[in-house]
Amino acid sequence: MKLSAFIVSLSFSFCVSAQTFSEKTTTASNVRLNVSNSGTFGNAFRGYRDGSGNPSGEYPAGSGVEHLFESGIWFGGLINGSTVAVSTAAVDAPQGYSTGSAGFEFYPEPGATLKEISSLRNSPYYNTSAVSHQDFVATFSDKNVKVPGTNTQIGSHLDPLFVQITAKSYNWNYSFSDFFVILDYELENIGTNTIDSAFFGLWANTVVRNINVTPAGSGGASFYNKGGNGYFDSLQMA
Repeated sequence: MKLSAFIVSLSFSFCVSAQTFSEKTTTASNVRLNVSNSGTFGNAFRGYRDGSGNPSGEYPAGSGVEHLFESGIWFGGLINGSTVAVSTAAVDAPQGYSTGSAGFEFYPEPGATLKEISSLRNSPYYNTSAVSHQDFVATFSDKNVKVPGTNTQIGSHLDPLFVQITAKSYNWNYSFSDFFVILDYELENIGTNTIDSAFFGLWANTVVRNINVTPAGSGGASFYNKGGNGYFDSLQMA
């Protein structure tokens, strides 16, 4: 059985044994969103700590204004109508994604990477199957209870749903569409069990900061006490 999900994000490799974690940053639009082949978005501001400078969820590009700490898909349902199971690609973790850690339960197969294609004919990634000026494409699943290609147990991942996900992200350099990234998902039950009452969601830890004013990694209250959460009636937005 296959399901499709279509989400608009308006806010805008390293290896462990055989398991390959691959990530890229959107650059066609005015949004700099970190995308991985493990179902996560944002890099927990790792790019400012490891020296790469890669943004997490920056908008406008080059402004230093970050909108996202980390995000990831959640999928849950009833296995054969009895066992409640939920698989998550990301959870609230101070250091963000960590291979094998609890809550990071979706993995690509060994050697699989995050594919980039483009509809622009002058792009080195030009491909006739591309939808946008910069597509990222990845396939991953929750079927493994150990990190693929290793003997490392995935923390607390005991009831996989055996769902395989093909995730695609789209962004364009048009001025009228450069402020968002579109996320497109195809979900397939690759197991033998029936999944009933299925739910699909996108969890996000949204931290809005100008890292030029309060650098990522400054730590503790000095970084997190400048929250801007709240609902503005006049703007009808939080």
